[in-house]
Amino acid sequence: MTSNEFLKRLFALAQKLAHHEVNSAFSGIAQIRGTHSWGFLEHLNELPEKGKSEILQALIKRRFAIEGLRSSETVLSSTEELEIQHWLKHDNSMHGTRIAPFFARSVREEEFQQAKATFLSASKKDIQAVLREQLKCSNIPIQITRDNRNEMSWCATVSGLSIRETVDFGAKWGGFAEGLVVVHDASRPLNIPISFLRILGIGSTSWEFLAQGEEHLCASATLRFFTEICGVAS
Repeated sequence: MTSNEFLKRLFALAQKLAHHEVNSAFSGIAQIRGTHSWGFLEHLNELPEKGKSEILQALIKRRFAIEGLRSSETVLSSTEELEIQHWLKHDNSMHGTRIAPFFARSVREEEFQQAKATFLSASKKDIQAVLREQLKCSNIPIQITRDNRNEMSWCATVSGLSIRETVDFGAKWGGFAEGLVVVHDASRPLNIPISFLRILGIGSTSWEFLAQGEEHLCASATLRFFTEICGVAS
C-alpha cells in the first residue's frame, strides 16, 4: 500500500467521524478535556447550525491538503478559507467582544485557569492504570511495548500493517496524555502521527483539564480512535 492510498482511507475516516460528531451534537469532541476541544466547541456556539458542520468539513479539507492529498474534495472555497481564519484567531476574548485578563483558547479554559488551585487533576499514574486495563480487555490483540511514568506505547498487526500508538504523559508533543497513532507497512510509515482531533484538523487531543475520576474518558477515547485506525488498515 502506498502512503497516498492510505491517506485516502484516512480522509474517508475523517469524514465519517465528522458525520458522527455532527449527528451526536459533537459528543466525541465534548468528551475531550483540553484546550483545542474546549475552544472549538465555544467557536461552534458562534455559528449557525449549518455553519457548524461546514467548519468541521473545511478543517478536514485543510488538514489533508496540507498533508499532500490532492483531490477536488480537499479544495477550499474562499468562504471556507475565511471561516478557517476566523477559527484560527479564536480566543477567550470572543474575537474582541469582551476584555479577558489573559489569553486562552476559550472562556471555559480561562475560568479553569482561575480556579485550578482547587482543581483535582487526574494523575498520570491513574490514567495509565485505566488505560492499561482497557488495553488488556481490547477485542484487538494488542501488545504493550513500553510502559513507564512518562510514556505508554502499544501495537497491533492488522492485514500485514503495524498500527502503533504512543501516549505522552510529559507533554513533549504539545498535548498531555495525547495518543498519537502511526501505521507502518514493513518499516515504512504510511502517515504522520495522528489523534482524534488531529485527523479532524482541530488540533492536539490533549487532556490537560482531565479531573480526578475521569480517567476512563481518556482511556476509552484513546482506544476507540485506535480501533478506528485498525478498521481503516483492514
